[in-house]
Amino acid sequence: MTKKFLSKGQSASGWNSQGGALPILILLAALGILGFLLISNTASFRDQLFNQLFPKPASEAAKPEAPSVPDEILLKFKPGVNQKAKDAVMKRYGITTKDTIPQIDVIVAKVPERAKGKVIQALSHNPFIEYAEPNRILEVQETIPNDPYYLTRQFGLPRIGMPIAWDITKGSSSIVVGVVDTGLFEGHEDLVGKSVPGKSFVSYTESTDDDNAHGTRVSGVIAALTNNGTGVGSLGWNTSVMPLKACNNLGYCSQSDIAEAVVFAVDNGVKVANLIVSGCGELDQGIQDAVNYAWSRGVVTACAAGNDGIYVDYTHTENVIIVGATDGNDNKADHSNFGPGLDVLAPGTGVMTTERNGSYTSQAGTSFSTPHVSALAALIMSAKPSLTNQQVVDIITQTPQDMIDPGWDQYSGWGRINAAAALEVATGTTIVDTTPPDVFLFQVVNGPDNTASGTVNVSYIAKSDNSGEVIYGEVYLDDNLISRDCLPPFSTSLDTTTLTNSTHNISVKIYDRANNVGTASATFTANNTTSTASTTPTIVSCPAPTPYPTPAADTTNPTVSLTSPTSDTTVSGPIDITASATDDTTRDNEGVTKVEFYTDGTLFTTDYTPSYLTSWDTTVVSNGSHILSTKAYDAAGNVGTSSSVTVTVNNPVPDTTAPTTSITSPTDGTTVSGSFNVTGSSSDNVGVTSVTLKLDGVWCGESTTNLTNFQISCDSTVVPNGTHTLKALAYDGALNPGESSLITVTINNPVPTPTPTSTPTPTPSLTPTPIATSTPSSQTVIISSISSTTQPNSATVKWTTNIPSTSRVEYGLTTSLGTSTTEDTNLTTNHSVTIIGLTKQTRYYYKVISKNSAGLETSSGVQQFRTKNR
Repeated sequence: MTKKFLSKGQSASGWNSQGGALPILILLAALGILGFLLISNTASFRDQLFNQLFPKPASEAAKPEAPSVPDEILLKFKPGVNQKAKDAVMKRYGITTKDTIPQIDVIVAKVPERAKGKVIQALSHNPFIEYAEPNRILEVQETIPNDPYYLTRQFGLPRIGMPIAWDITKGSSSIVVGVVDTGLFEGHEDLVGKSVPGKSFVSYTESTDDDNAHGTRVSGVIAALTNNGTGVGSLGWNTSVMPLKACNNLGYCSQSDIAEAVVFAVDNGVKVANLIVSGCGELDQGIQDAVNYAWSRGVVTACAAGNDGIYVDYTHTENVIIVGATDGNDNKADHSNFGPGLDVLAPGTGVMTTERNGSYTSQAGTSFSTPHVSALAALIMSAKPSLTNQQVVDIITQTPQDMIDPGWDQYSGWGRINAAAALEVATGTTIVDTTPPDVFLFQVVNGPDNTASGTVNVSYIAKSDNSGEVIYGEVYLDDNLISRDCLPPFSTSLDTTTLTNSTHNISVKIYDRANNVGTASATFTANNTTSTASTTPTIVSCPAPTPYPTPAADTTNPTVSLTSPTSDTTVSGPIDITASATDDTTRDNEGVTKVEFYTDGTLFTTDYTPSYLTSWDTTVVSNGSHILSTKAYDAAGNVGTSSSVTVTVNNPVPDTTAPTTSITSPTDGTTVSGSFNVTGSSSDNVGVTSVTLKLDGVWCGESTTNLTNFQISCDSTVVPNGTHTLKALAYDGALNPGESSLITVTINNPVPTPTPTSTPTPTPSLTPTPIATSTPSSQTVIISSISSTTQPNSATVKWTTNIPSTSRVEYGLTTSLGTSTTEDTNLTTNHSVTIIGLTKQTRYYYKVISKNSAGLETSSGVQQFRTKNR
């Protein structure tokens, strides 16, 4: 049985450990499984075992919907939408502005909680809206220096090659890492003078002082004072951190606060952002926009893979380094999530760091692996400031210690980071390494009195190596080579029945990149009742280490073209302008940082996110010929310019006359209950396009059909019994609003008899006082939070409902749709449907449909998505 090496004070579980030993039975049971993994020589066996150890979730729909800030949404208009249209949309749905993030054009908007789901649903198919989503609440997951804990308990730093890395650079105070977290205890003896002024984004304090502890712990990994004879060492001896308090004392953080923190950090000079998100499988769009903004301005962002030990698809997250964790034996940590798009691993178990109360603590989790990568990015930028963020990311992902399978694999990404190699590549420096790896040989014997019988495992690791990378390992039996392994973790099996029943010597060697050899050995006594004829072992030849890449200067301009509209097209009203842009990079479209759209030679708008699209309201320009063009920029500052496109604008004379509308039923003073119908009429000199109904000034419903004599259903159960007001607003194509007279109605709904219920789980609070939420009592299906993610030939559509219901999507190339997925009859409130067999780089229209247990069906408005090019 293979035993697992534990450093002092580190537990195998690794969660917030202050020391102590894991009970031996649990340790042996867990490591019995990993023992099989370590001796497997086939990728298929590893895959099968990993799938058992870290299964994919049975259904994405099983994940609970993340809580959100009451009465708040994040709203983003499409680029190019004029202010008149924005004001009309805000007024129509009763939306007010709480805050704005102008750098990414996001509005933190207020909307009554009772109408939030319906408003988001309505906005999701409004032609002026890029996205509307709840303001979700996220949660925190959790040269040889002379610092005491470095010398005794910080195994991770020498393992990733920090001694050689520090010979190249110890960082620069001018390279600042923005720590988007819970704040910072600046009075810690190992953090004094290591921070620059930051900002608090939580509502209850303007101080960045850490009232949780997570931010102080993360900051210690990045920038604790080092070689001061005190406490712990950090990667960045001279690196500075900026505390960005986006999370409260309980570790809860709103999406808008995280996005604002990232934007503030970028605007105030940070070069690296360490992002706190509960796993970066798919960032909410507001945070993704902030990350894209950071990337477009040369900032590297690192984000944790998550701590559930499950399969996650990270390919939807852009412009972020996704970081998983290694354990004390330099293997993938059991708790670390994995999947496509994972970039690298870094130490994430038994990480010694600074504590909020001024002491020190051992922590585990990918949120402590991530600051290793953030700090490494800062060191690279300190050593070679001329590198672009793309080059920094490439260096980090092209120089790791390979693990599990050669090259990239979904369990370890490109491998465990190697700071020594990364700094050598960044600077073109070669440090002569004469220090051999520190080798540990696990116990071989399986019987009493140092005896071994049958087949035993011979497993061995490099506890540390100055170069950060070991190349191959060898096993010798009585001075005869019996095994060579070309990829860590190193392991082989030994059949002791082929040996004489006497004392034997096992020795192991590990070679690092500089060909230094570390050794360890042990003796055992073979003790078997039967013997087997020995065979000559097959010794494999290991390939020479692949040379590290040299970052080449990027002098190639991106290519960009306008894809719609085409030349000689006649256009009118609001239209979409789309562009395609690529760059000479191995990462799909990551080289392009932004695309600018020009009308008649004047910059019109900028888009930072593929696919590149803007909305142009042609009614604000004169009729006649206009010239459209685009420019694409890459991370190195190269600029590509498209060919121009000439279009003819032909709009009718502007309409400034508002529609008229009136409510005919119910009449003033009528008593209503439940879901009641409101009827009325509307007219306009050109044509009415929609009628919106408001109950007490809050959006209640709308209609876009049969508007001359409209009928709109309104749910009275969302307000208390008593007197309330109704008003209709009619809009024409020019967004002129016409309002009806205000009428009053008396709502009289039956008061339900209270029944005992279990106490609901409260919504996490962003202030120290928890916020209670209620559950709607209506059995009508309400659809909200519709989103889509695409690949070249498929798309996944997700939405939520207020009550458990079925899942189906209708889709097609026009708004008539025409094709439907098979209905998923499982009743759930979190829906996910994948559509396959699509054509790449094509716009599709769709709507989602859910049916409750009684068979009552509700469908959304028509949405759209565009499949990716590759």
